[in-house]
Amino acid sequence: MDFIRYRILFIPLLMIMGLFTADRFLKNPEIVKYTVRWTNFERENYQFKEMLFRQFLAEAADREAEGLKPGLLFGTSRIMEFNNTEIDRLTGKHYTYNFAAPAATPSYYFYWLKRIQEAGLLDRVDFVFLEFDPTILNKTNTKVSLAYSYDAQFILENLDLDDSRPVDIWDAEGSGFSVDEAETFFVKQYISLSKYPLNPGNIIENRKVALVPTGSGEMKALHQWEIKQQLIQESRETLKEYRGGRPTYFQPDPDPEDLASHERITSRMHIQYLSLARSQMIFFKRTLRMLARNQKKVILYWPPSTPGLRQAMKDADLFDRHRANLIEFTGSLEREHPGASFHILDPMQIQGFPCLDLIDSYHLKSMCFPDVAREVVRLLEEN
Repeated sequence: MDFIRYRILFIPLLMIMGLFTADRFLKNPEIVKYTVRWTNFERENYQFKEMLFRQFLAEAADREAEGLKPGLLFGTSRIMEFNNTEIDRLTGKHYTYNFAAPAATPSYYFYWLKRIQEAGLLDRVDFVFLEFDPTILNKTNTKVSLAYSYDAQFILENLDLDDSRPVDIWDAEGSGFSVDEAETFFVKQYISLSKYPLNPGNIIENRKVALVPTGSGEMKALHQWEIKQQLIQESRETLKEYRGGRPTYFQPDPDPEDLASHERITSRMHIQYLSLARSQMIFFKRTLRMLARNQKKVILYWPPSTPGLRQAMKDADLFDRHRANLIEFTGSLEREHPGASFHILDPMQIQGFPCLDLIDSYHLKSMCFPDVAREVVRLLEEN
């Protein structure tokens, strides 16, 4: 009788239980493949890095017995097309791993280097290749890695309760993540609707059918979500063979109008409305200090872009000042740790660099990365 009289009190509880059940349901990988748009590979690209780490652990002893030294590459989508095995081929004494991921930030670099160090492998690493320009400090980018990378312990161990913002971002010091960033991580990890929003448009798009060629030359009708699953499997095999990188392949020149449009959009997103994350500068400096303490060779890769985008960066005071600060900071680390070395690799500032072709305003073509690899080898041989 009391239950019937006060049943209204149970409605909120039942609603919470229903939402929790629905949330768990939407997190199921078998459901995610239908709800996340078939062209979005962010989740899978971050998952691949966990596989790459395990591959590094499994191969380390055998490679060391062969007299080979590991090299590590970290960056955003701007180096995901890098066939890092080209470095191995040119030197004959390295085996490299490409940990680049979409919209990766310095906290992502630090996270994986810390895990590699805790696994006892950082001592074996011969060099580290880090992508850097001020756009990787963009606050907007932090949300992607907070959604798909890290673990709760790492977030809490590197939580910074002091969120004061210095006048010069290069003066930022502290532990790392802001409270807001930590909150974003836990919301993304434990509320599936935040990480995988239920968008009916994605479901409809994923259900569309397209014709794809088969191995026998025939055409086969597949839903677009099925095409994505095939691409994921192919990428998994390729990334294992190339240790995180991709084989060099041909990419056509972009349409001039599309390139100009992409330059305008990129300039707006990453330059005009750029907000530098204090946490990411802290993690970047911590990463460089960690590598200096461990006396590593570090190559800081400043990625190419269209001349117009590079000029926009200079006009916004995002080039000369940051380049000078980077040189000053790494120089102080070299003086403090004489065994460490830092080199900036900017293909746009190398006279006669063979290939600066782009697929959009700031992604270098795959076929240009062998030239980047040759510069990496040259810098390594100078040490």
